[in-house]
Amino acid sequence: MPPEDLHTVVTESMDDNKPERMAVPDLFDEQEEITAVQNIVAPPAAPPQPYLAVPSFQETPLDEFNTRQPLLSLAFPTLFPYGEAEFLQQRERKVEYSDYIRHLIKHELGTFAQHPRFRYVAFNTILRRQAGSKAGFFVRGRDIPDLDELRAAFQEDTPEARALLRSVTTLANSLRGTGAYWSDRRRDLYAYIKNLGAAHFFLTLSAADLHWDDLMRWMPNYDDWRAADSATRIRLARANLRDNPLIAAYWFHHRYRVFQETVLDPKFGVTDYWSRYEWQGQRPVMQYSPDERQNTLSELTDLVNRVQRHVCNERYCLRKHRVSNQLACRFHFPMALRDEPGLEKPLGSTFYRLYPVRNHPALNIYNPLVIMAWQANIDIAPCTGTKSLLQYLTKYISKGEPESPSYRHLMQTAIQGANRNRPLQSAVHKLLNRLIGNRDCSAQEVLHFLLGLPLQMASRDVIPVDLRPEALHRVTFHPRRDDGDLAQGSSKCYKYMARPPPIEDVTYLRWLRAYQHTGAQLPRRRAKDRVLRYFPIYDPDKDVEDFARVKMMLHHPFRDMQDLLSLEDNHFPTFTDAYTWCRQAHVGIHEADCYGEITVEDVPEELFEDVDLPEQTPPPQSWELLARQRPGPNPAERTEDPDALGQRDIDRQYDWTPHIGRCPDDAFPRDYWQQQRALFPATLSNTAAVEPDSLNEKQWQIYNLIVSHYLQWLKSPVAEDAGITRSPILRAAPTGVAAYAISGRTLHSLFRLPVPVGTTYQPLQAAQLRDVQELFQGIQYLVIDEKSMIGLRTLTWIDNRCRQIFPQHTEQLFGGLNIILAGDFFQLPPVLQKPLYDISANLTGLDLLGRQRYWSFDITIELDTVVRQQGADPQSVAFRRTLDHLRTQEVSREDWQLLSTRAAVQLDQEQVTGFDKHVHLMFHRAAVDQHNHQSVRDLRTPVIRITATNSSPAAAKASAKEASNLTQDLFLSIGCRVMLLNNTWVERGLVNGSFATIRDIVWLSTTEDVHESPPAALLVEFDAYDGPIWLQDDQRHRLVPIIPVTREFQFNGELCSRTQFPVVLAYAITVHKAQGLTLDYAVLDISQSEFATGLRYVAVSRVRTLQGILFSTTFDLADLTRTVPSAAILARMADAFRRANQHVSISTSPYCAVLTKIYSGSMTPRHLLGPVPSPRITRRHPPAVHHSQPRVLHRLHY
Repeated sequence: MPPEDLHTVVTESMDDNKPERMAVPDLFDEQEEITAVQNIVAPPAAPPQPYLAVPSFQETPLDEFNTRQPLLSLAFPTLFPYGEAEFLQQRERKVEYSDYIRHLIKHELGTFAQHPRFRYVAFNTILRRQAGSKAGFFVRGRDIPDLDELRAAFQEDTPEARALLRSVTTLANSLRGTGAYWSDRRRDLYAYIKNLGAAHFFLTLSAADLHWDDLMRWMPNYDDWRAADSATRIRLARANLRDNPLIAAYWFHHRYRVFQETVLDPKFGVTDYWSRYEWQGQRPVMQYSPDERQNTLSELTDLVNRVQRHVCNERYCLRKHRVSNQLACRFHFPMALRDEPGLEKPLGSTFYRLYPVRNHPALNIYNPLVIMAWQANIDIAPCTGTKSLLQYLTKYISKGEPESPSYRHLMQTAIQGANRNRPLQSAVHKLLNRLIGNRDCSAQEVLHFLLGLPLQMASRDVIPVDLRPEALHRVTFHPRRDDGDLAQGSSKCYKYMARPPPIEDVTYLRWLRAYQHTGAQLPRRRAKDRVLRYFPIYDPDKDVEDFARVKMMLHHPFRDMQDLLSLEDNHFPTFTDAYTWCRQAHVGIHEADCYGEITVEDVPEELFEDVDLPEQTPPPQSWELLARQRPGPNPAERTEDPDALGQRDIDRQYDWTPHIGRCPDDAFPRDYWQQQRALFPATLSNTAAVEPDSLNEKQWQIYNLIVSHYLQWLKSPVAEDAGITRSPILRAAPTGVAAYAISGRTLHSLFRLPVPVGTTYQPLQAAQLRDVQELFQGIQYLVIDEKSMIGLRTLTWIDNRCRQIFPQHTEQLFGGLNIILAGDFFQLPPVLQKPLYDISANLTGLDLLGRQRYWSFDITIELDTVVRQQGADPQSVAFRRTLDHLRTQEVSREDWQLLSTRAAVQLDQEQVTGFDKHVHLMFHRAAVDQHNHQSVRDLRTPVIRITATNSSPAAAKASAKEASNLTQDLFLSIGCRVMLLNNTWVERGLVNGSFATIRDIVWLSTTEDVHESPPAALLVEFDAYDGPIWLQDDQRHRLVPIIPVTREFQFNGELCSRTQFPVVLAYAITVHKAQGLTLDYAVLDISQSEFATGLRYVAVSRVRTLQGILFSTTFDLADLTRTVPSAAILARMADAFRRANQHVSISTSPYCAVLTKIYSGSMTPRHLLGPVPSPRITRRHPPAVHHSQPRVLHRLHY
């Protein structure tokens, strides 16, 4: 039939230029009646019109991932008029951001889905969140190069850079909708063709969303649309699609699924399919009657005439022919008429194509049943072979995706602006963001994504199969349930080799296709066989051995790779020999594996080139003009990286010359603090801070137990011989902060224990032993606080050291010394050691000995009164109750509601800002480093980079953790907060964990360049220090120096050393570092998973009051609760149950004054081990030693 004239093509963008609307609140109060009357009698001057002032601009944009400001309600006040239902609002259960957005766009009022910009903000945020999450996951467990090394690697295109880029490429494949995603789906489709053979036909279904009656029934004004003329229907349909893209997006998906199930599958007997969605920015306007359809030839003729005719235009198909230089249709329209079908090769193609009967030169191929059922434009074509299909896919599967720069170019660009503090993560994040933003998305595509609808569907699952040698197989990583840290999974090959006995004879190929890969590995009875996407594909002519190994792996059961070299009592030296024998002996037995490359000829160069068309950019809307006013970088000026501390303008322009020679060159020798300790000796206080009369019942039990035991010892002959000239008690703790809190020493310094923990324990040499024995002279009791941080191995070392200190009692536990353990097992466990309460059945060596020594403690007294959090008001009582529940992971809804009142989003901005000066407690070191970096950056004061001095270039590459906590580069400024990382003078408060403020940085007078030579000292003011000072400045700051220290360490098998100041920035610290501290104010984040049980409890319990806490991030009730207690909690409860029968009740006794003189410290639970005489100092000719029999053997638990 002769075609009718078609209307011009319009685009969605033509409809977007309608006037924008917004709500402007009335900022003036309503007039009272008397005022209104007065205004009528004597009209006043015209009042100013209500308006909203545009807020000022700032250089840095708001962070859409911030956890303090409800960004959505600030950006979209008309959608959140009362600020309710914000994403940052606390909820009882965890809600993912994508689920939250999907709920909003399905809101019955439709305001969120109809908003012209909300959907794009949500879409962008979700993709950027995914990119950030994947980038963070990517760098975990990797050796992170610095920014300069990263830039050099990609500039030189090193093998390491190429390997890194391949990993990033694989990471990008999971970002839905990106070019990398569709490239990966194309590889899936290749695997489909190789596994299942060529498809029978292609089918393309277009949307006639301007005239589908079933779609318009769901749109507003359906009756008006149905009754209107053609032009009005088009206008109404366009308005409906513009204002309700959510309905159109979902309806197309639903319509296609129903169409496939009710039409395609029954008609063509479809057994397998692969499909994807595409969106285009322009839509032809077609007129179509909404009358009831009739299944007649006339109806078919009318439908084909309207939707199947191809009309050439320059924007769609007309391209310049490379040979003739004339405009021609790239789809070869108009086509010649045909009376008979035939197979022919199109111009420029090497494969045949079916040409059906044709009676019109401009009609697209169609199937009558399909087009009558679909009622819109279709394209259908049979496949003529596997190679032709693969060639078509190579050329067209990713059509519509713009050509992107190479990954290497993208990575080089991303590295240029990467964050120096975390260069690799920042570069990967930027690269992924570039992939996300390299194309425009229509409203329907965005809402299709936000609804969580699939972009691609198939009848079978596709899984990648790694066929490289076993050592190179990829393994999966997943967060552990208990602590959220990454746990290494198993590769598919390893899972197969560890398969259960019932499937012993199942081949690897059959297992991959038809069996579950987790749990009991049962057959997937109702699911179709998986499609296997092999990699790599070995060449049978070049990679002979690897190709043979793959074939043997797929077709013969094995538990170990070497099993494949023995077949039916035949042993072969190589896989090639085994495969050769298999091919001859097992002809026709093995199922087809579809392994091998199908050769595809190169796609010929396109005969048509694009036509340069003038751009028709629509005028910018008001919000676009407003956005362009944001300050941006001036190309003529130097671009400054605000994170490049030490290289910013403020850093480079500051003159540090006055700091050179400010102090005498001999003022700060390396043994400065040794000299101070010698000149001003300090002893640990033994005066009780609490009067005995004020003790509660449980404290009285401990008091009387120790006093009674000590008085018994005083009556012994050994005590009379030894004499009492000093306190018989020493106090110690695992950390410097905890030791200072009880006026004690650290365990490692007291007993000369190995540091770090992984090093080997060694007996003390004679000189060291004499010093330690002198310290223990007359000591009868050792109080060890923070017992939760003591490991089984450490307890064994303490026992060994005590037996060496007291050689006359080596047969007794701890050399006969009375040991009192104090603390709370529900706080943090030891690092890299088994805790004392560990209940593992497979302990060996030092850990097993440690358990034996711990179980020798057989008396427990449990204190049940909280000392740190005081107060009798309802809030204080509720806070203590919440801490108890947080301690045992039994948080209730009421507890969560109480803590949620201190979330930043629940407080006003002034309250939140008031916490900026207080310390942040964080779970992870990386988060601490990032916050400290940002804090010193935001001081806007000059920063100096202090580089450590290393024994070799290799030592400079060691991390702070590997170099005994000495950082390679310190970025410090005058006025910044730091934390000491050295137990410089425990008795005076200079311990590992002490806070200070830098007041000055000084260099020797001989220094020529402060950027090349390290300072002589950092002059700081400690928060808690009661010793001699070096200087008091004009602001009455009590200044003392921090001197560089040198520490040795093993790195890559080499003994190295590093000299650096033992400090780190202290705007944030880890929770581990905070154990033992008591804080008035702190900023916390407890929303993350605990990698060590007790992190949340320790973080929250450091602060005295609830009002002293600010939670920087919201947390849901589900974050704080567990359906099943963690393994660590169960172990602690089991230990408490074992000690339940050890609890004692001791009557009061009159020996209060005695304990006041011999014991001081916080009244917390203690473990006691029985009495022994004082140690004897080892001499060259030791005198006779008096042995005493212990009168009582006490072992105390609580």
